Amino acid sequence: MSKAILLFLAAITAASLSAQTAVNPAKELSVSCSVSVDYQVNNAPVETYAKDFVVQPGTGFTDDFSTNLRAKFFNASVAKEGGNIVVSIDYFSDVSVFDSISFNTRLTMHGGRGIETTSGGNTFSSSQAAQPGNHTTSYTLSCKRV
Repeated sequence: MSKAILLFLAAITAASLSAQTAVNPAKELSVSCSVSVDYQVNNAPVETYAKDFVVQPGTGFTDDFSTNLRAKFFNASVAKEGGNIVVSIDYFSDVSVFDSISFNTRLTMHGGRGIETTSGGNTFSSSQAAQPGNHTTSYTLSCKRV
């Protein structure tokens, strides 16, 4: 084989290998998550929301689980901030004539590919005749890089 053909084949092989190892930045930030939200009144379950989803930059996740009477939305997004991957969620649920649940949170993933979790909650008391007592909302968000 001529030297020119060998150089040409070497160039094609090198280009092919570098193309195969190139990383898609959006794919590199893909995150698989699971969220659960529980709403209780006086320790009795009223509403539960659970969803598994995958999110990546530019293609956030939206779930409109509204009913004919109640507005209900869940949104998630992911971004890179200071070398970390940050998943943000927003939740809204109109749970009764007088009450709604609304919160947002962020989960900062510090490198690695393990599962990271955040959780929280809120309680308020009401003396309304419709649903008096303690209203408690709790959530858990767990994510893992894909």
